[in-house]
Amino acid sequence: MNIHELKFLIKKEKQDNVLEHFKTFYFRDEFCGNFDGIKITLWSRYYSTGIFYPVFKITKKENQKIIIKNRLNIAAKILGILILLGFWSPFFLLISKFDFNIFNGTIAGGVIAILFGLIPLLIFRITYYPEKNRQEKFLKDIISEYLAKQQL
Repeated sequence: MNIHELKFLIKKEKQDNVLEHFKTFYFRDEFCGNFDGIKITLWSRYYSTGIFYPVFKITKKENQKIIIKNRLNIAAKILGILILLGFWSPFFLLISKFDFNIFNGTIAGGVIAILFGLIPLLIFRITYYPEKNRQEKFLKDIISEYLAKQQL
């Protein structure tokens, strides 16, 4: 089996860039992606994840083993960084006005700022990983089913 046989997974041809991921966020499509001759890049957004959805890269090793790798899409990475900066910047501005002296509570303020900044990270994680696992299982099931039919 060649990797190009799995091109049927791509329902809508799109490039893997920031603009296309923002479009996917606004216009939900079934498995968008592209094939560059070596690997298939796929992504799909589910309603509950918003922009925090995975991008899958499907490749094939010489020993016929299919490899599925995943990562967070680039638009979500950029938005995540902006959100984290938005959460943390007021605390860092507040802390910078004081001396780091345990007696005036600025270290406690720093700890609170760090803990408060972890909230968005937890939200990203809670929305991303279950959807990544769901989509990865879905892709593996489709590929396994396709390979089983090819062997018949």
